[in-house]
Amino acid sequence: MARIVGIKELKDCASEIIDEVLRRGHSIVVTKNNREVAQIVPVSQEPLQKLKDMGRLASTPQLKWADIELKKIKNIKSADKAIRSIISDREED
Repeated sequence: MARIVGIKELKDCASEIIDEVLRRGHSIVVTKNNREVAQIVPVSQEPLQKLKDMGRLASTPQLKWADIELKKIKNIKSADKAIRSIISDREED
C-alpha cells in the first residue's frame, strides 16, 4: 500500500519524500483536505508496464521487424538501396 502524505507535509518535506520514492520505488499518495488529489510515482517504471500492472493494458506479443509489411512503402524511389534490397528479398519469399 502506498504511503499517504498531506499537502503540508509534502511542502515541508518534498526532498525527503522524493528521496523515499527513489530509494524504495513505491508510490506516495498526496491528500488535500483528507481527499486524495495526486500520486508521486517513480519514473523508472516503464509506462506500458505500469498500465499492464494497473490492468488497463492487455499483454500483447512483441512486434518483430519481420512482421512489418515493407511492401506498403509508397515512395520506393526515395528509399535507399538497402531498403529496396530488403523489399526485393521479401517479395521473393
